[in-house]
Amino acid sequence: MNVCMVAYTFYETDNRVRRYAEELARLGHHVDMFALRKKGVPAHAVINGVRLHRVQYRQYNERGAFSYLYRTLAFMLRVSVLLVGYHWKYRYRVLHIHNVPDFHVFIGLAPRLMGARVILDIHDILPEFFCEKFQQGPHSLLARLLRLTERLGAIR
Repeated sequence: MNVCMVAYTFYETDNRVRRYAEELARLGHHVDMFALRKKGVPAHAVINGVRLHRVQYRQYNERGAFSYLYRTLAFMLRVSVLLVGYHWKYRYRVLHIHNVPDFHVFIGLAPRLMGARVILDIHDILPEFFCEKFQQGPHSLLARLLRLTERLGAIR
């Protein structure tokens, strides 16, 4: 089975994501992983049978909510574009999206329309995480938008 996984994280240091992807590969599945990239690390690699595509650099220096959202949206756009070509080539049966953020589930829109199943694996509750990280109130505009995307992402 062809599986694609997406995570806004560094693959090598996220043990939960890494163990899951590598177990699928060990069981004989074709696994592509789209993740973040550190400086000095190649964009593509194969690690324990998982084909890793590092698509965007990330620095932990977000000064506010908008810089964080900008970076996650840029990642979302890059992966969405790349994924159309990869899905066309490999015809993924499953697209597994690891959050944060929840709205990355929309990366799977094109593959979903072409028959792939999409899983949103919620590691953290985004609106609450966002409010805590950026000292936003639960009724702020961005918190309300994140709750809306959370609801929209759960629609089958």
